Amino acid sequence: MAILLGREKERLLQKDALWRAYILDQKSSLLIGREIGVHAATVRNRLKLLSIPVRPGGPAKSYPFVDTRKWESVDSDQCAYWLGFLAADGAVRNDKRDSLLKVKLSGKDRDHLELLRDALGCAQQIKETSYGGYTQASLCVNDRSLVQVLCSWGITPNKTLRLKLPDRLHLALRRSWVRGFFDGDGTMMIRDRGTYVEAECRFTSGSEPFLRVLADLLSNEGILTRHIYRQGQATYVLPLSSAKHNVRAFAEYIYSTASVWLPRKRELLERV
Repeated sequence: MAILLGREKERLLQKDALWRAYILDQKSSLLIGREIGVHAATVRNRLKLLSIPVRPGGPAKSYPFVDTRKWESVDSDQCAYWLGFLAADGAVRNDKRDSLLKVKLSGKDRDHLELLRDALGCAQQIKETSYGGYTQASLCVNDRSLVQVLCSWGITPNKTLRLKLPDRLHLALRRSWVRGFFDGDGTMMIRDRGTYVEAECRFTSGSEPFLRVLADLLSNEGILTRHIYRQGQATYVLPLSSAKHNVRAFAEYIYSTASVWLPRKRELLERV
């Protein structure tokens, strides 16, 4: 997979490239930093150095409602990724009183929640709560049109037991959806065995049929999986073969066209 070297990072931090990304494409400094591989503060400092007007903190725009048009017919890596991520970590309520999308992540993943908020184009505040030494970040969007569109993609109330990979998603974007679902409900662990590194990579879901479909999809891409097994009362696990070449093939599959990802999981995968 492609890794940005120092010279390439410097090229992407030049005025023409930053002007295009920050001013014309309206990307946040956080997203630009993620794409280049530097901290958002580095991007902001370079913007100031190059006399590019820096937007104030927080969302660049405020919207009275979410523009759902790009979610109705998904045709980009970013949208397909967030659909997969919300299929794993999103919770929706859709009744006569409320139409809500709720996402809760660990406090250490707050930046990722900000990227989701930017992708949705909403201005809701991200809230943080702490208890028992644990910090949680949450985003709640009350927008009926958004929830209805998400429901059309299978992100429905009580979706856990009937989750499906969207049939109408373009084949080329399924890897984006899988990457999003892996960032939400996937696990990546590295164990140092002294003479070698052992990788454990797996998906979890409350739907065994969904995991069987996912296993077939990965198999068609040359990625080996092991038998699905049950964990607890309502959770099923799909492990990938831990062979180094197989984990690397999986990483290549989900990251080769990636525009957004959860950094801590990619860092682990790239260590294999």
